[in-house]
Amino acid sequence: MDRGIGGMLELLSPLESVQESRKKFITARRKKLLLTGTAFLLLILAISVKGVLEPGEDVQDGIRRPQKGEKLIDFTVTDGTFQKDISILVEPRRLTDAEAICEMERVFTELPERIRGDNPSLQEIMYALELPEQLSDSSVQIAWFSADTQLLTSDGTVHNRELEEPAVVELKAVLTYGSIQRQQVYELCVLPYPYSDRELFEHLVSREVEGAAEDSAQEEYQRLPEQIATGQLTWTKKESNSVGLLVIAGLFALYLVYAGEETALKRKLKKRELELSMDFPDFLSQFLLMLGSGMNIRGIWERMADDYRKSGKRRFVYDEMLRALAQMEVGMPESSAYEQFGRRCGQLPYLRFSTIVVQNLKKGSGGISELLRAESVAVFSERKALAKRRGEEAGTKLLLPMGGMLLLVLVVIIVPAFAGFAM
Repeated sequence: MDRGIGGMLELLSPLESVQESRKKFITARRKKLLLTGTAFLLLILAISVKGVLEPGEDVQDGIRRPQKGEKLIDFTVTDGTFQKDISILVEPRRLTDAEAICEMERVFTELPERIRGDNPSLQEIMYALELPEQLSDSSVQIAWFSADTQLLTSDGTVHNRELEEPAVVELKAVLTYGSIQRQQVYELCVLPYPYSDRELFEHLVSREVEGAAEDSAQEEYQRLPEQIATGQLTWTKKESNSVGLLVIAGLFALYLVYAGEETALKRKLKKRELELSMDFPDFLSQFLLMLGSGMNIRGIWERMADDYRKSGKRRFVYDEMLRALAQMEVGMPESSAYEQFGRRCGQLPYLRFSTIVVQNLKKGSGGISELLRAESVAVFSERKALAKRRGEEAGTKLLLPMGGMLLLVLVVIIVPAFAGFAM
């Protein structure tokens, strides 16, 4: 069943107080948060300064020119004795004059369709134009000049929000390739901006606010317009909610930290359960060996606890033994201490063990050795079955890294092959 953090810490650290365990847990969580933040900042820094690396290629016969634009390539050249680092600017193949003129004609033909953007045609301009400096499939440079920059700017912006009737404007495209230059003028018809109801409201409010600000520029208070063409205006001051957003973000971050640490505790509890299950056969064998030598149960318990202290190792089952021994030393009856030991371990073999021991103490009945030996046989069978299951789980977990290695091998083989075909 689900446990709180205090309960999980008590199980994971039975020899420490809950307060001490919680203090260590909080300290570890703060360190993890600091390390995570530092690693994130370093990753951002690494990405920011990372250069673009290009694969090497055989360039003895020359450098393949790019289809468009230019690229700077670094080389190391040697004659066998001396060596020099050099950077070479590689430009695309230069067109002949005839090819350049033919290319310009093609560009002029395609420009009306390329520049209209979201407008139906150049005779129905309502939205911004797309005026490129160069077409993606051409090396010809394009410069744009508007005859009326108040209505249409050279970057394609259309100022028609105050326009009340259609207006004609000339847009000149100047094409340049080397020393060759051609130009063509396109006649455009700009229409008034097609406001939606909301856009019209926002436009009228903005215009009236600017007008009211100008009219009251010499007054102590800036006036606000009371109405526009679409109706009466009601003003309400909007408060900033940035603090609220920061609080929400902070709470979300805290939730992530706490949830992650609680998940880690649950993983440790699962590991504890597995360790208890694996240690029980050895624990029971050691107990039976001492029982066969004639020692009583309390003496066996003290001897095993003492051996554990001297070993310097940490195992959960022996930590629980030390806790039970400490309870007996402060006056708790042996039977109660053994019962609580079984309940804290929480697994059926430990519960059966504690039950057998407690019954022997209360009733003084013989046969405890035979009962524990029978329990030992059953536990060893369960341990072999558990080892088999863990082996099967390990094989399943290896599938993912093996698949990743296969993918990496395929990339190492295929990428150079395709790079060779592309040359």
